[in-house]
Amino acid sequence: MSVGTGQSVSSGMIVNATVIPMGPSPEMVGSGFVTVKDGLITDVGHGPPKHAEPGWFIDAHGSVLMPGLVNAHTHLYQVLLRAIWEDVALFPWLKKIYGAAQVLSPSDFYAGTLLGCLESLKGGVTTICEHNFLNPHPDCAIETVRALTDSGIRSVFARTIMDTGEIVPDCVKENPGEAFKLVEALVKELRKQRTEDPLLTFMTGPNTPPINTTENLLKELRAFADANSIGISAHVAESAGILEYLAHNCNESGVIKYLQRFDILAENTIFAHCVHISKDEIKLLKDSGTSVSHNPVSNMMLGDGVAPVCEMLSAGVNVALGTDGAASNHSQDLFEVMKAASLLQKVHHRNPGVIKPTRSLEWRQRADRGL
Repeated sequence: MSVGTGQSVSSGMIVNATVIPMGPSPEMVGSGFVTVKDGLITDVGHGPPKHAEPGWFIDAHGSVLMPGLVNAHTHLYQVLLRAIWEDVALFPWLKKIYGAAQVLSPSDFYAGTLLGCLESLKGGVTTICEHNFLNPHPDCAIETVRALTDSGIRSVFARTIMDTGEIVPDCVKENPGEAFKLVEALVKELRKQRTEDPLLTFMTGPNTPPINTTENLLKELRAFADANSIGISAHVAESAGILEYLAHNCNESGVIKYLQRFDILAENTIFAHCVHISKDEIKLLKDSGTSVSHNPVSNMMLGDGVAPVCEMLSAGVNVALGTDGAASNHSQDLFEVMKAASLLQKVHHRNPGVIKPTRSLEWRQRADRGL
């Protein structure tokens, strides 16, 4: 059980729950309580509450109570493409995903995003970073945001850009200048409409550099993001094929080193995947404050490899967890992702103690720092 951010009554209490607060050292509270006043948690403790809080009352006997989960990277519309393409590596899989833009309508993005939000909420997720990259029409982004806000979930909408790519259909390739105008207009209009809405914030970004972004786009991106007070989200070093493309076309050995040229790394930047990165690049992530969304189920399904998560954590990099889209995961189940993240590192390092059980719970909290 989790307390949702969209609770309509702002005061009340939950009692008789197994409480797992997410402090620096999470410790389980058996048969505990949480009281809420005016939308804020005012007390957490063992046994019954000391004082009754007027408002709603939930007897959570037999349930676990913990903070809502944070999904640091997903593509919610892909619930419409669940389990369609199996046993396919990243590049041919991406070609199919990008091709879907030729048939998906704005109403499809609304329906898929709303369904993805409902699946997430049922799984205890209360915050989502929606990485949006298919925009055959401006209304696709608008309808995605409408679904996010209609669901009541807290969301970060990352409206990203592709301006090149052999496998990218023309209908979703955008001239950087025109794309910036569309992103800026979208952000300004929605901020104007929702000035009192703390549940919706924005990012932009290059979708998957360098395979579908030019240097012209990257050169302008940081200044644009800073001018509009938004962060940056990108797919980074997901597969070995991307590094091969980078070496052949950009004369660079690592995607993170490449992006550093354009000041993309920063505290308000989050990179999804980071599977194929070097020790030097891990240091760049730490020094810049850039966050990483680790998406182990998606990486395993596409055969991408194992991200150096333990190495990143040891270096002090902020690592969060993401499901990625259902087309490369089958679900939006973040509990499954927590389990997979832990087990994958154990078997990769051949060390059952390399990741402690509480670490996965800490990862879901770390996502807030990058969003």
